[in-house]
Amino acid sequence: MWTYILISFVVLMSSLFYHYQFGKPIGIIENPNSYYDYIVVGAGTTGCVIASRLSDLSNTTVLLVEAGGYFNWMSVMPLMAPLMQGSSLDWAYKTETQKFSSLGLWSHQQSWPRGKGLGGSGQMNYLVHSFGRSEDYETWPKGWSYGDLIPHFKKVTETMSVTTFSSDDPLVAAFMEAEISIGSNDAIFQKGSYTAKRGNRWTSFYTAEPRRFARDDFPKEKEIRTFLLDASKISLSSLLDLIA
Repeated sequence: MWTYILISFVVLMSSLFYHYQFGKPIGIIENPNSYYDYIVVGAGTTGCVIASRLSDLSNTTVLLVEAGGYFNWMSVMPLMAPLMQGSSLDWAYKTETQKFSSLGLWSHQQSWPRGKGLGGSGQMNYLVHSFGRSEDYETWPKGWSYGDLIPHFKKVTETMSVTTFSSDDPLVAAFMEAEISIGSNDAIFQKGSYTAKRGNRWTSFYTAEPRRFARDDFPKEKEIRTFLLDASKISLSSLLDLIA
């Protein structure tokens, strides 16, 4: 028995060492150049996508500016999400004091976790993904209907490794049958989707910033430089000095 425990311990320590030594993004710089074609402020979910798409342009330099740091190995494991809340990787927002809800919470306030670092909240959320219903797009402008966006949805699905739960799962089957039993037009049930790749968290961050242990997953011509600001010292003037 002790042999199995020892082997498990060695494997665990080796995994932690590997992620600690080689999990750091390779595109972080300390001294940005004085000129870039594009500067994207904020390396959250949207910022990473914008920087990634801009970097597809030939002969283009992109600087991605982020006030936080980079998420450690824990963010890769979906079950570790609760442990990152309230840490240095979380902006740790609080709601205003509530009058009619949150009565069982301190000061009647709810926590509002938001990711502070490369990848933003996508690095610490619970990976739930949805494109919404086709009816949600009926009031959108021409060219932005659900049908018009399907090609883009497919690209996002491939890039973000969006996976839908199988109907063979008994819990999913029971959930979908509930819609029939309720028999109401006001209740619409959909199978859940999530973003994971080979059991690991997969976010828009990985479309923009390769890591040492996954460089083969990214086109070699992509180059995005990432500059991390000290969140405790960030100000509008310091940001303007950087991009001026």
